[in-house]
Amino acid sequence: MAKDVASKHLEGINRVFTACCEIMHDMDECTETEGIDAVQNRSDEQDRIWNEVRMKYLAMQRFQLGWQPPFQFLRIMDSFVNVVQSLNTQDAHRSELQNTARAALGEQADPEGGQAVQGVSTSIA
Repeated sequence: MAKDVASKHLEGINRVFTACCEIMHDMDECTETEGIDAVQNRSDEQDRIWNEVRMKYLAMQRFQLGWQPPFQFLRIMDSFVNVVQSLNTQDAHRSELQNTARAALGEQADPEGGQAVQGVSTSIA
């Protein structure tokens, strides 16, 4: 039984090898009948198609993975830091304005910058 499986496996390998040899033989015959220019044109066309497919694959991979060159990634992170710093500054400004408004209205300022401790809220947003 093991011999049958092994012989079938070897027959399959032999069929694949024979088919590859036939393809190579057919390509050699085409090369001889077509001439050098036709073979070069076919080779150039295959290279062009291969490069096109490879570039599409790389573009898709970059899109899926969000790949960025390291220098560009650092620029993005730097601008993100600037945005966060700006938001923190605006939040501190807002809290300062709320406390100033509360002080002007005679309410006790909240150190957290939230609602007034007594009276009506004077939230400025």
